[in-house]
Amino acid sequence: LCYLDNAEAEQATYAFTNKLNMRFISIPPGTFIMGSPLDEIGREHDEVQHSVTISKGFYISDTEVTQEQWNKLMGNNPSGTSFTR
Repeated sequence: LCYLDNAEAEQATYAFTNKLNMRFISIPPGTFIMGSPLDEIGREHDEVQHSVTISKGFYISDTEVTQEQWNKLMGNNPSGTSFTR
């Protein structure tokens, strides 16, 4: 899951938009630090900082998938919650 703030979204290079109008950005290979520093407010015990390497790039949607998008693509709504449009 990738959250972009407004400034990041403006700078993002969109790789493509699919038929459901979902925008996807390219995530290149690289290394980053995952987790939280010991002094971060609200930190949980399972948030130990560690290095993570992504060896192959991938594409990810710039927003969460909505129930409507899921239903259109997959043909079902496993959440049990209806939606109207």
